[in-house]
Amino acid sequence: MTYFILIYCLFIGWTIFNSRFMPKIDEGLAQHDDLISILIPLRNEERNVPGLVQSLKELHDQNIEVLFLDDHSSDQTYNLLTELTKDRKNFHVRKGKPLPANWVGKVHACHQLSALAKGDYLFL
Repeated sequence: MTYFILIYCLFIGWTIFNSRFMPKIDEGLAQHDDLISILIPLRNEERNVPGLVQSLKELHDQNIEVLFLDDHSSDQTYNLLTELTKDRKNFHVRKGKPLPANWVGKVHACHQLSALAKGDYLFL
């Protein structure tokens, strides 16, 4: 028990020590005018779509576009995406193109999304 308390105190002390040297974020850096593109490839993800879309709707930054690409799902992924995002002008749903020879599915989906994106920064 004594060792646990000693280790805990060392951990707290180390955390406090490190926090004194953490760089501060300049308020000017927190403001941005650049467009951020969030790129999301999906395939057969109908059970995850509602939670995903709801989470993304909670982002209130005006400089964000969200691009969904349905990569030939055999379930209701595409229909759910179009229904749940129809009230958001910065949410875009696309169907994926057929997979070319020598391409891998996820890489091809990400490539298509990056070609559609208009943002200065791309997040996959």
